[in-house]
Amino acid sequence: MGTRPLALWGLAASVVTCIMLPLTHTALAASGRTLSQVVLYASMIVKCFAACSAFTGSLIMVNAAPPREDLGEVNGVGQTVAALVRGEAIWRLEPRAAGGCVFL
Repeated sequence: MGTRPLALWGLAASVVTCIMLPLTHTALAASGRTLSQVVLYASMIVKCFAACSAFTGSLIMVNAAPPREDLGEVNGVGQTVAALVRGEAIWRLEPRAAGGCVFL
């Protein structure tokens, strides 16, 4: 299939997941619990495919893009940015984790 098409399919499946999750409530209101659970489980399956495909495809493309001698630097910067983003999200969402300090 290829890396780029796999990543694009994963991103498209993410959109489908965002559409399917609200349909769970609609199915609950229309037909009851059984159909709602079927829609929820189907959306979870699509979400798993989307997450694995998009994330793996993007990692492969990031590793394939730079020259071989710059690969360590690219991965280091990527890991640093990912850690900063995760840390920023934690500090904003849970100020008590920082002892009451919130970094903006």
